[in-house]
Amino acid sequence: MSRRDERHHRAAPARAFSLVEVVVAILVLSALLAASINTVVASAAMQRHTADRARARVLALDLLNEARGHPYDDPTQGSGNGPGADEVTGTRALFDDVDDFNGWSASPPQRTDGSVIPGFEGWTRACTVEYVSLADPNTAVGSDSGVKRITVTVHRGKQPMATAVALRTRGLDKHLD
Repeated sequence: MSRRDERHHRAAPARAFSLVEVVVAILVLSALLAASINTVVASAAMQRHTADRARARVLALDLLNEARGHPYDDPTQGSGNGPGADEVTGTRALFDDVDDFNGWSASPPQRTDGSVIPGFEGWTRACTVEYVSLADPNTAVGSDSGVKRITVTVHRGKQPMATAVALRTRGLDKHLD
């Protein structure tokens, strides 16, 4: 064998990928990329939903704490359940006892002075106050038992996002006096 033939034989070109192998590799990479994108999108949606639930919880607790901070009975009208005639037409700033919050709702959620809380368009915050049994606070009763259950719910559209519940007792007012 001549030198020329020997050089040519040693420097044979490397085997190239066939078109089928390239197509299969592209298909595999495409499937992996699609799965990765779906995972990222699902993760982002879950993070947004978790953040919305946290924001809803803050809204619920804010109103719940506001209601709990009010006296059990109306200072001027005594016991009852619901806002008085003079409290219905204004903002929550007029509420002077816990049961004034019964039936209150706002969409979008509002501050005590009635101003809208920005960033919550399409959200609703609502409150109910009801008499409950002293022996079983999960049981609503029709007359004053000395215990009121305050329930605040927050919805985004029709989707419930958070609920916060607390009890308010007449005994607490006597303790604070």
